[in-house]
Amino acid sequence: MTNDQKTIKAIEEFDYKTISGFNNDFVDSPASLNLILMTSKIKKKSKIFFFENTNSSLLLNDPAIDCTSYITFAIY
Repeated sequence: MTNDQKTIKAIEEFDYKTISGFNNDFVDSPASLNLILMTSKIKKKSKIFFFENTNSSLLLNDPAIDCTSYITFAIY
């Protein structure tokens, strides 16, 4: 399972503990992601729609570069 797949799974499951343990290889700010998920739960919004999962290598069409992943989603 890739880091992106692990991150998406943790988001889908509102798995605060796993997200808290993520380092920079997974997300830039685990605390911010948890805050968003916790606020969504408080507001009784728990459905998630993932728009896209891509990375800078694909966006720049350069497979040789180190890349940053982007996971775009909405909670409703």
